[in-house]
Amino acid sequence: MSQQSELNQLEEERIRLQSMIDYHNPPRFVPLWVWACALLAGFAILLGRVLISGLMAGEYTLSSVAAWSAILGLLVYLMTRPITFLGVETTFFEVVLGLLSGFPSGRPAGEPQIRQRLADCETRIKKLKERHS
Repeated sequence: MSQQSELNQLEEERIRLQSMIDYHNPPRFVPLWVWACALLAGFAILLGRVLISGLMAGEYTLSSVAAWSAILGLLVYLMTRPITFLGVETTFFEVVLGLLSGFPSGRPAGEPQIRQRLADCETRIKKLKERHS
Protein backbone atom coordinates (compact mmCIF):
# COMPACT_ATOMS: atom_id res chain seq x y z
CA MET A 1 0.00 0.00 0.00
CA SER A 2 2.91 2.39 0.63
CA GLN A 3 4.08 1.93 -2.97
CA GLN A 4 0.62 2.96 -4.17
CA SER A 5 0.59 6.11 -2.02
CA GLU A 6 4.14 6.97 -3.14
CA LEU A 7 3.05 6.44 -6.74
CA ASN A 8 0.06 8.75 -6.23
CA GLN A 9 2.27 11.42 -4.67
CA LEU A 10 4.76 11.17 -7.52
CA GLU A 11 2.03 11.46 -10.13
CA GLU A 12 0.63 14.54 -8.36
CA GLU A 13 4.12 16.07 -8.26
CA ARG A 14 4.58 15.30 -11.96
CA ILE A 15 1.31 17.05 -12.80
CA ARG A 16 2.29 20.04 -10.65
CA LEU A 17 5.75 20.34 -12.23
CA GLN A 18 4.34 19.99 -15.75
CA SER A 19 1.76 22.68 -15.06
CA MET A 20 4.52 25.00 -13.79
CA ILE A 21 6.50 24.48 -16.98
CA ASP A 22 3.40 24.99 -19.14
CA TYR A 23 2.51 28.18 -17.24
CA HIS A 24 5.91 29.74 -17.93
CA ASN A 25 5.97 28.60 -21.57
CA PRO A 26 2.66 29.77 -23.04
CA PRO A 27 2.12 29.12 -26.76
CA ARG A 28 2.98 32.06 -28.97
CA PHE A 29 1.74 32.79 -32.43
CA VAL A 30 5.11 33.87 -33.81
CA PRO A 31 8.17 33.73 -31.56
CA LEU A 32 10.33 36.80 -31.19
CA TRP A 33 13.36 35.07 -32.70
CA VAL A 34 11.48 34.51 -35.97
CA TRP A 35 10.93 38.25 -36.32
CA ALA A 36 14.55 38.91 -35.41
CA CYS A 37 15.79 36.38 -37.99
CA ALA A 38 13.58 37.95 -40.65
CA LEU A 39 14.93 41.38 -39.75
CA LEU A 40 18.54 40.17 -39.88
CA ALA A 41 17.94 38.44 -43.21
CA GLY A 42 16.48 41.64 -44.63
CA PHE A 43 19.45 43.58 -43.30
CA ALA A 44 21.90 41.09 -44.85
CA ILE A 45 20.14 41.31 -48.23
CA LEU A 46 20.16 45.09 -48.10
CA LEU A 47 23.83 45.17 -47.14
CA GLY A 48 24.65 42.73 -49.93
CA ARG A 49 22.87 44.89 -52.48
CA VAL A 50 24.72 47.99 -51.24
CA LEU A 51 28.08 46.22 -51.45
CA ILE A 52 27.41 44.81 -54.92
CA SER A 53 26.13 48.13 -56.27
CA GLY A 54 29.13 49.91 -54.75
CA LEU A 55 31.44 47.37 -56.33
CA MET A 56 29.77 47.86 -59.72
CA ALA A 57 29.96 51.63 -59.39
CA GLY A 58 33.66 51.47 -58.54
CA GLU A 59 33.31 52.80 -54.99
CA TYR A 60 34.52 49.57 -53.38
CA THR A 61 37.28 47.20 -54.31
CA LEU A 62 36.87 43.45 -54.43
CA SER A 63 39.08 43.09 -51.35
CA SER A 64 36.85 45.38 -49.26
CA VAL A 65 33.75 43.41 -50.30
CA ALA A 66 35.55 40.17 -49.36
CA ALA A 67 36.55 41.68 -45.99
CA TRP A 68 32.97 42.75 -45.25
CA SER A 69 31.70 39.31 -46.24
CA ALA A 70 34.22 37.64 -43.92
CA ILE A 71 33.29 39.95 -41.03
CA LEU A 72 29.57 39.31 -41.54
CA GLY A 73 30.16 35.56 -41.77
CA LEU A 74 32.14 35.60 -38.51
CA LEU A 75 29.40 37.64 -36.84
CA VAL A 76 26.70 35.17 -37.92
CA TYR A 77 28.85 32.29 -36.66
CA LEU A 78 29.34 33.95 -33.27
CA MET A 79 25.65 34.79 -32.94
CA THR A 80 24.68 31.12 -33.24
CA ARG A 81 27.28 29.66 -30.83
CA PRO A 82 25.87 28.36 -27.53
CA ILE A 83 27.15 30.18 -24.43
CA THR A 84 26.34 30.13 -20.73
CA PHE A 85 25.07 33.53 -19.62
CA LEU A 86 24.14 34.04 -15.96
CA GLY A 87 23.93 30.28 -15.46
CA VAL A 88 21.56 29.65 -18.38
CA GLU A 89 22.73 28.06 -21.63
CA THR A 90 21.67 30.25 -24.53
CA THR A 91 23.06 31.77 -27.73
CA PHE A 92 24.81 35.10 -28.07
CA PHE A 93 22.02 36.18 -30.44
CA GLU A 94 19.38 35.62 -27.71
CA VAL A 95 21.46 37.61 -25.20
CA VAL A 96 21.81 40.56 -27.58
CA LEU A 97 18.14 40.31 -28.56
CA GLY A 98 17.11 40.24 -24.90
CA LEU A 99 19.28 43.24 -24.05
CA LEU A 100 17.96 45.23 -27.00
CA SER A 101 14.30 44.38 -26.47
CA GLY A 102 14.31 44.54 -22.68
CA PHE A 103 12.33 41.29 -22.48
CA PRO A 104 13.72 37.96 -21.31
CA SER A 105 14.04 35.78 -24.38
CA GLY A 106 15.41 32.67 -22.70
CA ARG A 107 13.99 30.24 -20.24
CA PRO A 108 12.61 31.41 -16.89
CA ALA A 109 14.93 31.17 -13.90
CA GLY A 110 14.97 27.69 -12.41
CA GLU A 111 13.49 25.93 -15.42
CA PRO A 112 16.43 23.54 -15.94
CA GLN A 113 16.12 22.40 -12.32
CA ILE A 114 12.35 21.92 -12.63
CA ARG A 115 12.80 19.92 -15.84
CA GLN A 116 15.39 17.76 -14.07
CA ARG A 117 13.01 17.21 -11.14
CA LEU A 118 10.28 16.25 -13.61
CA ALA A 119 12.59 13.75 -15.33
CA ASP A 120 13.59 12.25 -11.96
CA CYS A 121 9.95 12.03 -10.94
CA GLU A 122 9.00 10.24 -14.17
CA THR A 123 11.82 7.71 -13.78
CA ARG A 124 10.74 6.96 -10.20
CA ILE A 125 7.14 6.52 -11.38
CA LYS A 126 8.31 4.15 -14.11
CA LYS A 127 10.34 2.09 -11.63
CA LEU A 128 7.43 1.88 -9.19
CA LYS A 129 5.03 0.79 -11.94
CA GLU A 130 7.47 -1.89 -13.09
CA ARG A 131 7.79 -3.21 -9.53
CA HIS A 132 4.04 -3.09 -9.05
CA SER A 133 3.30 -5.06 -12.24
